[in-house]
Amino acid sequence: MSLDFTALNSITPAKKSYIPPTVYEEGNLALLLQKPATEQNTAPQGELIHSHRLDAELQERERTREMYATYQDNIKRAGSLRADLLKGIQRGEEPLALLLKAVECISLMTGDTVIYDQSKEDILAIYGWGLGSPEPLHAELKDTVNRLERLKRATVPPEDQPRLERAIRSHEEHIESLQRAIARAERQPELRDASDIVNEVIADLKRRAGGTENG
Repeated sequence: MSLDFTALNSITPAKKSYIPPTVYEEGNLALLLQKPATEQNTAPQGELIHSHRLDAELQERERTREMYATYQDNIKRAGSLRADLLKGIQRGEEPLALLLKAVECISLMTGDTVIYDQSKEDILAIYGWGLGSPEPLHAELKDTVNRLERLKRATVPPEDQPRLERAIRSHEEHIESLQRAIARAERQPELRDASDIVNEVIADLKRRAGGTENG
């Protein structure tokens, strides 16, 4: 007796429905359905994640490189300022100028730029405009003249020309005000040391006390 297997040829396997695989989004426990590759989305998921990571690492390396370059530059400038500060003391430079150099040195070594800018403004306001010391006024005059020269050499679009002209006029007026303040300060007697004033007050009190006892 022979077996007939011809009927098996007519049997076709059942088609299985496609179930997309599930993947985890990086940093997120939620399940995401992986989309099948299309003409618009042919890059594997792993390659996209790797590309994003590589870009982030490159950006972080560039930021680190810039921070290190700034740090090295600050160290060099602080070293130069320290040497200049010692030479200034030996040359007998104005104490306020030496103080500002010391503050700038601290600012470079600590990375705190606010302390230098704030100290410079306070020295100008208190010692320059307030107490009439010419040294801060001369320093401010020099900085203002340099800024004015840069403004006059600047080229801007026509729509920004009025702003530039207003800035130039403002600097010119500031220079005139500084020149008048310097003239007044240089006509005044030099500021006396605080210890001299204290000694005079103590001597005056002693004289008054002696007069009371004699009376």
